[in-house]
Amino acid sequence: MSEANWRQCAEYEVKEVSVGMHNVFVYQMCELSLDAMFAMLSEMDTEQTEISGTRIWTGSLALSHYLLTHADILRGTCTLELGAGTGMCSIVAKKLGAGMCIATDGDDQVVQILKENVRLNEESVHAHILSWGDAKSHNQLLAQFPGLKSNSTLILAADVLYKAMLIPLLLDSVTKIFDDASGAKQSHLFLLCHVPRAQVSHDMVENALKASRFEYSVQSIRDIHDINLEEMLKLEECPKEEYLQTKIYRITAISGDSVDSGVLFSGTKEYFSSPCTR
Repeated sequence: MSEANWRQCAEYEVKEVSVGMHNVFVYQMCELSLDAMFAMLSEMDTEQTEISGTRIWTGSLALSHYLLTHADILRGTCTLELGAGTGMCSIVAKKLGAGMCIATDGDDQVVQILKENVRLNEESVHAHILSWGDAKSHNQLLAQFPGLKSNSTLILAADVLYKAMLIPLLLDSVTKIFDDASGAKQSHLFLLCHVPRAQVSHDMVENALKASRFEYSVQSIRDIHDINLEEMLKLEECPKEEYLQTKIYRITAISGDSVDSGVLFSGTKEYFSSPCTR
């Protein structure tokens, strides 16, 4: 089987996930044949393929439950999800009363699946492509959704840092969005739910936040008493050991001038010493 054909062999099933009283439906890739699996892994080794949008990840479920217990932060906001994958967090945010919701991903095929997930849930969530660190892609997003320049912007990202090289790209995109939004920067909020993967540790994330002069607070998901851990653990795709390592970062402002992403690339070589696999 050629590497180009494994996607054509992939079959999807609808997965139902409960978040409190809300049910979310997403398409999830079924098990591939052995040949298709090897073809996919071979393609991933060339860093040309992402599979993040083909299943639910621990971070997406954890952030969705966090939003359930902090629904007040959604009211009156323009919500933008980065690296949305299935779009689960955006769909939950809309169900909980968020204003305009935009779910973005850098993979065209993932965005198509995302659109189908939005249709399944009958929610008014916009699905759009966005490549981190790409000025043209960023400007196209702002042109299509001028509401992102509103006084209250909420950015969501869950389980997106599974390659070390993504850290500066993500923070560069967040900086651009915060800088483009009107009003005081203190009115903007970035919620990052991180699960350590491929040696992308919490220390690496926190060092990058400090280097970018972001102000943040951090809390382990297991220490947030309002979250129903028992309900989250019902999903077999999201193992308990991952939940126990999951943290929520509330990034509320930028102190002074942000550091250009190029500085992060050149100054933190350790970011690129770990495997880029998920």
